[in-house]
Amino acid sequence: MLIRNKQTEIKKLLKHFPAVAIVGPRQCGKSTLAKLIAKNYKDSIYIDLENPDDRAKLSEPTLFLSQFKGKLVCMDEVQFMPDIFKVLRSLIDQQKKNGQFLLLGSASPHLLQQTSETLAGRIAYIELTPFALEEVNVANKNHEKRLWLRGGFPKSFLPSSESISMVWRKNFIQTFLERDLSVFGFGVSPTMMRKLWLMCAHLHGQPLNVSAIGNSLGVSHTTAKHYIEVLSGTYMLQKVEPHFANLEKRLRRVPKVYITDTGILHALLKIDKYEDLISHPVAGFSWESFVLQQIRSSLPDWQVTYITTSN
Repeated sequence: MLIRNKQTEIKKLLKHFPAVAIVGPRQCGKSTLAKLIAKNYKDSIYIDLENPDDRAKLSEPTLFLSQFKGKLVCMDEVQFMPDIFKVLRSLIDQQKKNGQFLLLGSASPHLLQQTSETLAGRIAYIELTPFALEEVNVANKNHEKRLWLRGGFPKSFLPSSESISMVWRKNFIQTFLERDLSVFGFGVSPTMMRKLWLMCAHLHGQPLNVSAIGNSLGVSHTTAKHYIEVLSGTYMLQKVEPHFANLEKRLRRVPKVYITDTGILHALLKIDKYEDLISHPVAGFSWESFVLQQIRSSLPDWQVTYITTSN
């Protein structure tokens, strides 16, 4: 249901903006969604910027892209080529029509600063999350336990066995740390990032104390904050800000931190069975974030905050 809604929303945005960007974590289904949308267009072209051959085609980007005027150009993993946004702005301004580019990215607009700065007023963003409960509960089958344990990444949720699902998630974590972060150009240590990610898994659902995390890792407050921002900006981590209504002085004033996908959380904590999950100390916080993710998937425009007293 959500995928159909996203298709409809994106096609509507393409009618009103020259460029639309689908952002979300790696492997959450952005490419599949974009290809489904492209089928509705008589002329479209798909370019995967993670593919060296496709990147080579853009050695002269203005010349290459100019030949596709009037077609929908889908560009996947745009964070691999951040300089392309200046070219897109020039082409958009030349053509002066909507529905020119469908861009896919695995980093938030906040990290892809060139997108928001260069294409301001010319681009609309839509975030795609991993599977939500209303997408997988079909044919009168309830997959709540499975989705909570495995998370919503398609290649984690769909396998026939828990062991294959866990293998995929462990490989995803390793690839993200050792390859993706480097390719994205964030300049962070994979070893240090793994330690921080694991620390956040143990602090899942609790108030974020950046200074304490930095001290535990032996790095500065600034470095720890940068690492957290990178995980947040690549959709691996989410912060829930406190509600600042002036209700009571003893309310907490710091954000809570969550691993975005419960399947990744459980892989970091080596929880591979439902029976182990429900008896684990993180179970309550994990369920809290699972519910939070369902709300965010169904109501993406809502702002989620929390209220907790100091004691």
